[in-house]
Amino acid sequence: MSKRVIKVELSEWGIDRAIKELEKFKRDFITACNELLKQLTGHASNAAKMSLLAYSAVYTSHLYDNIANNTHVSLEEGKRMGIVRADAVDENDHAYAAYVEFGTGIIGSGDHPQADAVGWNYDINGHGESGWWYLDPKSTTYSDEGEVASGWHWTQGEPAKPFMYNAYMEARSEAPKLVARIFARL
Repeated sequence: MSKRVIKVELSEWGIDRAIKELEKFKRDFITACNELLKQLTGHASNAAKMSLLAYSAVYTSHLYDNIANNTHVSLEEGKRMGIVRADAVDENDHAYAAYVEFGTGIIGSGDHPQADAVGWNYDINGHGESGWWYLDPKSTTYSDEGEVASGWHWTQGEPAKPFMYNAYMEARSEAPKLVARIFARL
């Protein structure tokens, strides 16, 4: 960011001129902050979506689309913020984005760099090496008697796919470059 020098002549006219220059600088600075917020939020949103694709974690477009639909920028004075949120739910209204992010069971344990910091618990039901069976509603078939014929799957969990953590790290890395480019215009 370049230095802006405002010279003040010690007269009523000079002080009025300096105040006008400061007010213009304030407007320009707020505009630059808003632009930084928009670009950084957009960058983080795109990074989260690209990370999902890189992990092949897009089984349906629901989580990917959820990120796009939950990316917002508020420029309201005093409440400026950029939000990139992943809170997708499945067809049974179960939230699952966190399970994709942090992983599950003994397979996911230790894969996410922030799991301990946020208090994420693995294998909460104590399945361990035995794993567990679950019924996948998308692949379930029924016999003529109405019994489940297929659709049961066994697992020990899923590895973490830290798409939001990666998005944060990418945005954090990109921020200094954006700051330098945007604020160079001031």
